Formats: sequence, structure tokens, C-alpha cells
Amino acid sequence: MNVLVLEDSMSTRQLLVSILKKEGYSVSGFSSGTTGLTHLANNPIDFILLDINLPDMNGYEIAGKIKANPKVYGTPYIIILTSKTNAEDVVEGFRNGADDYLKKPFNPEELKLRIKAATRNFMTSQHSYIYKSIIIDPDSQTITYEGKMIKVTKTEFKLLLHFIENKNIVLTRRKIYKNVWDELYFEGNRTIDVYIRRLKIKIPLLNESIETIRGVGYKLNSHTTMGC
Repeated sequence: MNVLVLEDSMSTRQLLVSILKKEGYSVSGFSSGTTGLTHLANNPIDFILLDINLPDMNGYEIAGKIKANPKVYGTPYIIILTSKTNAEDVVEGFRNGADDYLKKPFNPEELKLRIKAATRNFMTSQHSYIYKSIIIDPDSQTITYEGKMIKVTKTEFKLLLHFIENKNIVLTRRKIYKNVWDELYFEGNRTIDVYIRRLKIKIPLLNESIETIRGVGYKLNSHTTMGC
């Protein structure tokens, strides 16, 4: 689980990073919205802890930018960190795309519980897999790309799900064929290539994200790979 902390107070930021790393999360922390957005655009992030009062832009503006640009920033779960908890401020946060808020000063145990609850409710309970601007729901066998439902075959669905479950891992043709088609792979079989081309046509994001590993197979990258 990748967490981004945007907090201008160094002591608070370091405390948040320390708490979350002890919980086993991969954590990055920054003091400005500009730096945070740049990092978010180039790295897969599942959760953001977002301070309202940053030096270059406020947290509401940052949340709005993220939610308005899923192709650039993905779809992270945003928890607003704020000392302002009157109704107007809370509503403003949700209006701009926040998913939850946590009052400062915060209780570390409450923070951990909020993130664990969000993990269950936002990702696990919905049984959805999120990759950048792609959402896959295994229960309904549906794929949403940039907010639009994409029509795919059952095999295309299984293939993309397999890639997302194994992102950043090099998958051999043999392994892909075994897991998606449940059949033995034989050299020269180009079925996988055909289905990947179909997915790339339906979901253009995959043209940059699925990398061909010559002589081996494929890899779905969290980072954009040029020349795929």
C-alpha cells in the first residue's frame, strides 16, 4: 500500500511517515502541493493524507485537481488533515473530492484505524482493483476506464485482471496462458498478443503501461514506459 503525506509541518509530517512505515506502508512525504502533485503523477499512490494549509495551494484545491484528472493522478483515497472541523469546512473538503477527514491534533491509533477501514470499505468491500484511471470489479465483471464502462470479453477481462494483480512483475507467456486460459502454452502461440492488442485499442492507457519483454513476455508498469 502506497501512501503520500502532504503536510507543511516537518514534525507532523515526520510523525505521520514514521507511524505509517511501522504499519508496513510505503510512504512518501512532501511539504508543498506542487511537489506532491508531481510525485503523484509519476508514482502509484493508494492513499493521500492531505493538509489543508500548504504554502503554495490549499488542500481543497489539490483534492479538486486530483479528482478532476484521474488519468494523470490515478484515483487515490484522500483523507483531509485539518484543525477546521465545522460543518462548512468538512462539506468543502468533500465537495472538492476528499473521501474522509481527520481532525488535528490526531490520535495515531485513530489514523491507523481510518486507513484500515478505508482499505476495507473503499477497495476490498467493493472488490475493486484500481490501476491509474482503470477500475476492475470482479463481482460484476466490469471495467471502467476514465469513468466510462468498457465492453470486453470474458477473456479480455481475465487477462487485464491478471496484469493488474501482478503489476510491475514480468509475466512469461507460459504463466499468462496458464492463468488466463488454463491451458498449456506452446511456442509460437500468438493468442496472448492478439488479446493484448484488443485491450490496447479499447483502453489506450495500456499502450504506455504494458511493456513487451522481448523473448519473455509482458509487464504492466506502475510508471509510464516509453516505447511500449
